[in-house]
Amino acid sequence: MCRFMCYKGHNKEVLWDLISRPTNSLVVQSQRSKERLIPTNGDGFGVGWYDDSISAEPGLYLTIRPAWNDRNIQSILSKISSNCFSAHIRDASVGHISRSNTHPFIYKNLLMMHNGNIPSFHKIKRKLRSFLIDESYNWIKGSTDSEHFFALFLDFLHKYDKYDEENVAKAIKKTIEVINTLLEEIGEKEPANINVNISDGKFVVASRYSNNGGEPLSLYYSKMGKFSFINNIFSILGESKSILVVSEKLNEVTSNWNKVPDNHIIKISNNFDLSLEEI
Repeated sequence: MCRFMCYKGHNKEVLWDLISRPTNSLVVQSQRSKERLIPTNGDGFGVGWYDDSISAEPGLYLTIRPAWNDRNIQSILSKISSNCFSAHIRDASVGHISRSNTHPFIYKNLLMMHNGNIPSFHKIKRKLRSFLIDESYNWIKGSTDSEHFFALFLDFLHKYDKYDEENVAKAIKKTIEVINTLLEEIGEKEPANINVNISDGKFVVASRYSNNGGEPLSLYYSKMGKFSFINNIFSILGESKSILVVSEKLNEVTSNWNKVPDNHIIKISNNFDLSLEEI
């Protein structure tokens, strides 16, 4: 069911540092995830990053190779720094292993990632697609439940006059409502797990959600601070405004992390205002 991380900060960070160097980094989680029954996430890796000095739209690197076994990842990402980036390791559930099914997905200046699953997706896929306007329908390039969720999300987001963290949160909630209705119509009892992360390089919005009484998958956010590697040990200090949203804690320092409550959305604004709201 995948793992992801998103960084937003005042300081530019080298992507490879945060992706690989913490004791429970995303690269480590690709082989030995601590908060999943199946520890391996080896069905692809993707990262998207922002550099406003070049473009409002993010750069994107996708590979079907596992994060621990792609030499290009370290070579490229150790040379890129950013104030905001999203990274994802995949454990394929719905959809074959291909670049078109690898997260993050990109729409204009938005990066979107999903950790979870929509049960019996093949039974609701046709009806879900029938709801989509042409732009969202034609945006789909792959076959995952995740990308279809985001296509429906984009349908709702298009109805608002601007793409900000408040409207993104509203669109996520409306998308979840439709998914729940479709699953109820077919009598599906297995929980749907919808941990998503959406960013435009300025705001970050993420959900931790499960229906039908299921326990949502793990999701944490870091305390505000500056990320550093003192004596090669990942640490969070109180010197700057920076934050991480992660599927798993990147180190064992409990005070560094807060768990997103069950069935909640976390919103981080461009000014680093952080708020939680119930789904």
